[in-house]
Formats: sequence, structure tokens, C-alpha cells
Amino acid sequence: MRYFKYNHFWFIPNIILQLLILFYVYSSKKEEIISFYLGNGGDNSAAFVAMLLLIMLFGTFIYMPYRIITDPTKKYRFDDDYLYIDSKSHTEQIKLGVISDALVKPKWTRLLAAPYMILHANAKGIKIPSGFKLSNEDYVYFKSKVVVKEQ
Repeated sequence: MRYFKYNHFWFIPNIILQLLILFYVYSSKKEEIISFYLGNGGDNSAAFVAMLLLIMLFGTFIYMPYRIITDPTKKYRFDDDYLYIDSKSHTEQIKLGVISDALVKPKWTRLLAAPYMILHANAKGIKIPSGFKLSNEDYVYFKSKVVVKEQ
């Protein structure tokens, strides 16, 4: 049985990047954003920055804590014939022969919380989160069982 290892600190570079962007946006465009929210007008850049700020705040303080809490509750493992996705309530088995391809995302996209791997099986996309990773030996073995496309 081979396991996708979970890195408990995968989110730290992402959080640092998001906080730096939030600090830059807040410090440089604070007056424009406040006037836009108060309804005093503003140009298109103020509207764009105001929406970006909302998305970044959501990503940093709602989505990332959700991922940090829920990602470790699942386990991903595989053997010669099946991929197993273990959660608290049940274990899902997917035959490796059914997986048409596996798309491995580059490291810089994983920094932005993109999934580590997307498996296409039975017209269904299975996303393995960015906190999980295969060792080099297990990755070579997985490539021998499933068609892997590196993006």
C-alpha cells in the first residue's frame, strides 16, 4: 500500500503571500477603497481593488482555515488495482484502470492552493488537495499504473 503523504504546513507560503498582498493593497489604496465603499465614487481601479480586497479577505480568513481543518480528515492511498479515498464516514475505491489520466499541477500553482493532482475517472474529476504529495518512488510507481500529464 502506497500513501499520499500530508504536509501539515503546506499553507504557510500561501498565507504569507496573501497577507503581503492584503497589506500592500490596504496601505497603498486605503483612501480610494474607503471612498468607494462609502459611495463617494471612484474610478475603475478603485472598484477592482475593492473587489480584490474582498476576495483576498475571504480566501485568507474563511477558505484557508476551512481547508486547514478539513484536508487532514481525508487520506489518499493506492495499491496495484485501486485508489482509496478514506474519509471519516466511508472509504471510496476507484479502480486504477478506470482513471483515464492524472494531471499534476506545477509547484507554483500549488502555492496558490491549487490541487496537487486531478484524476479523471468515469467523467468525474477527483482532486487531491495541495497538502498531499507522493514520494519520488511512489510517483514513479503511480506513473506506471496511470497516464500522468504534468502541466
